[in-house]
Amino acid sequence: MRGVTTFGYKVDPLILIDNIELSTNDLARLNVDDIASFSILKDASATALYGARGANGVIWSIQRG
Repeated sequence: MRGVTTFGYKVDPLILIDNIELSTNDLARLNVDDIASFSILKDASATALYGARGANGVIWSIQRG
């Protein structure tokens, strides 16, 4: 059984914009008009793709070029 300290105390999702990891502050500063697509992965799909880093979910986005 997983405990609180299994993956550390981080409870935020992994945020990837154009495959670059960003913080929640960076995400808040994005211009909404610059986002081409936006996906949220959770549970087993996020963990399967990103391992322990994706255990709290993944917010994935592609910006318009």
